Amino acid sequence: MAYRVGEDLLPDHQSVDPAAYEDLFRQCPQSNLLQSAAYGLAKAQVEGFRVEHRVVLIDGSPIAFYQVLLKNLPLVGTVARINRGPLCLPTFPLSPNNLTLLYRYLYREWVLKNRGFLTIAPNVSSDLLTEEELRQEGFLPGSEPPWQSGWLPLQQDEETLRKALLQKWRNLLNKSEKMGMELHPVADREEMEDVLGEYDRFMKLRNFQSTSSALIRAIYHQSPDLLYTLVAQREGRYLGAVIIARHGRACTYLVGMTSEEGRRANANYFLLWNGLLHCRRTGSEWFDVGGIDEIHTPRIAHFKKGLGFSPYRLIGEYEGYRGLRYGLLSKLKKFFHSGLPKKSHGAAGQTLDP
Repeated sequence: MAYRVGEDLLPDHQSVDPAAYEDLFRQCPQSNLLQSAAYGLAKAQVEGFRVEHRVVLIDGSPIAFYQVLLKNLPLVGTVARINRGPLCLPTFPLSPNNLTLLYRYLYREWVLKNRGFLTIAPNVSSDLLTEEELRQEGFLPGSEPPWQSGWLPLQQDEETLRKALLQKWRNLLNKSEKMGMELHPVADREEMEDVLGEYDRFMKLRNFQSTSSALIRAIYHQSPDLLYTLVAQREGRYLGAVIIARHGRACTYLVGMTSEEGRRANANYFLLWNGLLHCRRTGSEWFDVGGIDEIHTPRIAHFKKGLGFSPYRLIGEYEGYRGLRYGLLSKLKKFFHSGLPKKSHGAAGQTLDP
């Protein structure tokens, strides 16, 4: 039954354990990696954050849930980060009125009650909630650009998926399938370490920063099944690899890389297409292409657009503020910025953690 939030109802932000959180997570068809429990636990392990899992209830009924990363910093106090959350349950109508109240509840919980410095990247598109509406609830826009990406529905047969590819992308895929490449799914930690070693060399060679191999390793160690890693080879030579993160009923293109020989063989097309098909065969319903950034990674954006996805654009970054305290914290932001998640342009062209 659909549940409508009322102004006179008081919310309860209840803590839940990771298992209960994942049960809620699986109720959302289009979830995201950054709100998965495995991602939060990996951030805690690698970067020293505390992580809490909360469910928002009205009269005992859950309407939404979220993962928050926390740090206590000198002179600043508690910094709370909610990235691409909360996720709303299917019974909670995504109306502007309901969403406005939901973010009012977040402000009350973390800015007023817990007296924290709250940064959020709402999992809401700009056609559902406006900057002015968030300003009225106590949030100011941040400096990071809005997240953009695209969804591919996997609840269709392989032929339909292939026909949806743009003609040039499909032609290059056809060529790649004739290049004599072999695919090898990573089966254990030793093989995963080999791929992460290639990943570190790839980032150094291409001179860019991305999601760290330490963070990917920590996610993998949470459960090897959370990451699907596929390597392309020809006559024993490494040509490239993809890493796809699986979360709830969806999955996300996390890393894509090729050697020079792999690039000439169009291994990136071969790898991504077969990784996508694996996600479909193993029950994932949606495939997130992992971010579109036409300014910093235009070639990768062009490559992904060949998949023929449905684009989406979120509303952007916001900070909860309250009078003079917010002014002080804003001035100190550069000081403690090293403690916050960093923006990174991934090998798959995504920006994970602004």
